Amino acid sequence: DTIGLRRAAVSQVNGQWRLRLRTQKTGAAIDHVVPSVVLDALGNLPVPVGARQHDYFFWNGRGSLTSTQTNMEHLLRKVYRLSGVKGAHNHRFRHSFASELLAKGCDIPRLAYLMGISATVALKTYAHLTREFQAGADAMMTRISKPHEYQAVPSEGHASINILS
Repeated sequence: DTIGLRRAAVSQVNGQWRLRLRTQKTGAAIDHVVPSVVLDALGNLPVPVGARQHDYFFWNGRGSLTSTQTNMEHLLRKVYRLSGVKGAHNHRFRHSFASELLAKGCDIPRLAYLMGISATVALKTYAHLTREFQAGADAMMTRISKPHEYQAVPSEGHASINILS
């Protein structure tokens, strides 16, 4: 979605800069406020080399988007390798974004909307990062780790254990 991001997808609506598009993979509608730091960064991008028109932020509009995406992935792999950041890859930033949203109290349905994915995928992929999930997991571990009272219960010639609490 980023490679083919049209400049027209970022526009001012009622005095607020917004990003409006449909995701390539799922066709989900995205409509977000654009933070000023992102707006500044996009505004400082050079025109893509070879662009006939200035319609896109990252693509020159020539050739296929697929080949441009492949070239960009190769370039980014080199950047990641040179950066020395272990495990760096494109989706790492996506996961970092999701983690930050959840840490600031974002719920799963809103996270799904912001990331352009279904709530089911968001739940499966990111639920374990929520405070509620961790609190529930902690409560379950506390509940099962409480001391129990045990009593031997005779049963047809041998004793079995009965947990009373």
